[in-house]
Amino acid sequence: MTKKAKSDATRPMFAVVPDRVKTIHGVQVNYLTIKEKYDHRDYAVERALFRTFTDALQNYLKKHPDIQFSSKRNIARTLTYLPTGVKTWAQYMPGAFATHPVHSPEVKTLANDQKIDFITRRLFRHSVDAVGLRNRAHILAWLAQQHAVTGRPVWLSIATGSGQHVYDALRSLENHEKYDLIMSDTDSAVLTFARKLYEAQDLRVNSIMFERIDALSDQLDSRLRRTRPTVVDVMGLFEYLGAQEAAHLLARLYAGLAHGGMIVFTNMSPDHPHLDLHQRGLGWPGVKPRTIKAVVDIISDAKIPLEQVTVFKSQDKVYGVYAIRKAAST
Repeated sequence: MTKKAKSDATRPMFAVVPDRVKTIHGVQVNYLTIKEKYDHRDYAVERALFRTFTDALQNYLKKHPDIQFSSKRNIARTLTYLPTGVKTWAQYMPGAFATHPVHSPEVKTLANDQKIDFITRRLFRHSVDAVGLRNRAHILAWLAQQHAVTGRPVWLSIATGSGQHVYDALRSLENHEKYDLIMSDTDSAVLTFARKLYEAQDLRVNSIMFERIDALSDQLDSRLRRTRPTVVDVMGLFEYLGAQEAAHLLARLYAGLAHGGMIVFTNMSPDHPHLDLHQRGLGWPGVKPRTIKAVVDIISDAKIPLEQVTVFKSQDKVYGVYAIRKAAST
């Protein structure tokens, strides 16, 4: 094991420092500074070099709003896709096989067993998108650490993908309650992948189930009635839905949530500093960036009291993370 690998193994996964709190559009917004292992000085030079390059691509696209992802004149797309590994990885966008090596940048191969090259690994470590994805998972873990569970601890993960964000959160709960986990997705291949990853982890859980559930169908309602979860995470679905679908989903989740329970979901922010690169350089499909106001309107349409909503924004500005806490029964 190298010196750097040894230091990574002993370094905490992340640290969260609350900065300030504001009330915006009727909800409390908490601004956080999050530090992960790739913020360490061991990675300072490679991060600075990578960011200089990607900042230049973002600036190019911002100055040329007419250039779309498919345009032959799109220099940013051409340079982004020079590494063979990026071309292969992009075939999995969006979904678990694309997000997993971003959550875990030290994995050796992509889903097709192709070895991850030097440049692609740096994309997974240092791109603004990658840092934002991991930071939203760190916020989920941080919220789970503070969540006071009443009754039987049950965690339902909606559109779980690889499940790595849940496994990482559980790893940070070593001295907390053991959960019954329900990992759900519509794709059986993805669930097989999530199960494989789980079996390679050493986690303290009471039980775990992998279940095909379409969150937009009555399958979800049946599961909620049978389970009454205390934590529901929706970390990779909400921002792909239209406003009406998103409100309907939140209303159903809130109705099925145990009293004292918590729903956590995310939406990409229009303030994302590399949004042009995300959309027109990398070409990640389907995401609907939303302001806090737009998400608050969806929550209001779901008939959820705004006093039960808290928003979290990390310094990377990529995502808003929204926590809804259902009042305990009286």
